[in-house]
Amino acid sequence: MMTGWGRWVGRILAVGALALGAAFAPAAAQQPDDDCLCVDRDGNQIEDCACFRMPRFDTMMAPFPGARPRLGISVDGSQGSTLDAQGAHVTNVLEDGPAWDAGIREDDVITRIDSNSLFEPLPGDAEEDFDLDESLPVQRLLALARELEPGDEVEVTFLRDGQERTATVLPEDLSDRSFEFAVPDFDVERFREQMRNLDQDMRGFQWRSPDLP
Repeated sequence: MMTGWGRWVGRILAVGALALGAAFAPAAAQQPDDDCLCVDRDGNQIEDCACFRMPRFDTMMAPFPGARPRLGISVDGSQGSTLDAQGAHVTNVLEDGPAWDAGIREDDVITRIDSNSLFEPLPGDAEEDFDLDESLPVQRLLALARELEPGDEVEVTFLRDGQERTATVLPEDLSDRSFEFAVPDFDVERFREQMRNLDQDMRGFQWRSPDLP
């Protein structure tokens, strides 16, 4: 199962994209959380501390992590049951990337990768670590994309305006490119004040990049 952090990252799952950072959140999401518990490295409670809710990022820019064939699209693991009934909703497409060149666009809904339907369980233990709170079609798409090899041509079946279409995509290594997301407005001054109040140890906190296809 994914950790809570993993679930948060799943809010913007990307087939070849990654959203990182902590500044891009609406001001309301940066308010202190009264129902929290702070502890030090030894697990001892810290009095008079403040917690802040982890923001949900809509979009931002980040590099593609690692060298691996990728489709160059983004999908949302929390897309909801309505979209789950249709497939994996494409939230963004890297311009001039593999999927873009094949004719796939934002708001298309992917239903099949080669012979693998996103509505049917994957073989073996491929779904062993799936998060049941997240979209199964999206997680299946991500799992299938992770298995791509250099030079593989992939037939992608998708819906556009209710009409089924197919496209042949040649995945590419996109590690030298970045993926652009739109970010919501946030209160810069409030964020700076919060950062000034953070313990120095927290400033050294390191993000761990998830293994996204």
